Amino acid sequence: MFSDQARELGLKTSLIERLISPYKTDDHISDSSNLIVLHQNYRSHPDILCFPSEIFYAGMLEAASNPSQPRHPTIPPLTFHSVTGEEEFQQNLGSYRNLAEVDEVVSMVQKISSTWPDEWGAYEPNQICVVAPYYYQV
Repeated sequence: MFSDQARELGLKTSLIERLISPYKTDDHISDSSNLIVLHQNYRSHPDILCFPSEIFYAGMLEAASNPSQPRHPTIPPLTFHSVTGEEEFQQNLGSYRNLAEVDEVVSMVQKISSTWPDEWGAYEPNQICVVAPYYYQV
């Protein structure tokens, strides 16, 4: 779902979609000699690449890595959470935060750390990375 304000400003299309749109007809990407699409990704686990491959690459992106890291037994590798909250601007830091989002992230980190699989080795807090849209929220 997109913000109405972003849509009015012409920002309803992702960067990847905008870059590839001149070469795309319907759901097919043409064989234009001006388009270079990398089909193999060596950095991400195959379970994580499924989403961008289907949404942005018409299924052409494939995982070329050999994942040695076993999956978590109960938590999927890529998860989207819908959280309702209010963004607050932190003037002294020049950044926003949304405490409802912070609470959700804290909950997920606690869940991951408390269910850390033995096959992953000893748990260390620095093995969990949190990515958030706002500096202050991190």
